[in-house]
Amino acid sequence: MPNGRITAFSDGVIAILITIMVLDLKTPLGSSWHDLWNMKFNFLIYLVSFVVIAIYWNNHHHVFHLVTAVTGKILWCNMALLLTLSFLPFSTAWIARFPMQNAPEIVFGVNTLLVDLAFDFLTIEIFKQQKLFTRFRDAKWSWKVIWSIVFVLLGIFITALTHLNFVTMIAVIVSLAPWTIPDKQIEQNLNV
Repeated sequence: MPNGRITAFSDGVIAILITIMVLDLKTPLGSSWHDLWNMKFNFLIYLVSFVVIAIYWNNHHHVFHLVTAVTGKILWCNMALLLTLSFLPFSTAWIARFPMQNAPEIVFGVNTLLVDLAFDFLTIEIFKQQKLFTRFRDAKWSWKVIWSIVFVLLGIFITALTHLNFVTMIAVIVSLAPWTIPDKQIEQNLNV
């Protein structure tokens, strides 16, 4: 089966998720700049969540250029990615309402970790289908996978053990940095 339907469905789900998140941004309680400033964390968490979705959408778009035929495994891996992404509006809203609390921050970190793992499994399945590598270590982007998993896990554990605020949020931001760079292995395969 061609990949047009799966990418169109994924694009639609992702657009809905971004819409849900922006609709959850409430207006300030007053009309002053101070009232707007008091919402700074709400805007920050929205921005981080938007960037999480944007990075995974960009990478999803990028890796799906490799797909010649959608298999059942690719369909289910893609659905797992969309499932984990669909929880982002919830974890975003919770951490925005309780910014100095550990449980919402840890849940947000676990959510982004699950999104990362789902995307990794999807990408591995697509790479295997295209015979771009036989072992995970052959993937040139495997360091990105390890980087992001380690940073988010570290942030979650530090937050859970020390009750320091914003550690998981910083870890999520740091874990996303390498994913902003397009995968050269895909581009070389496509002769882009």
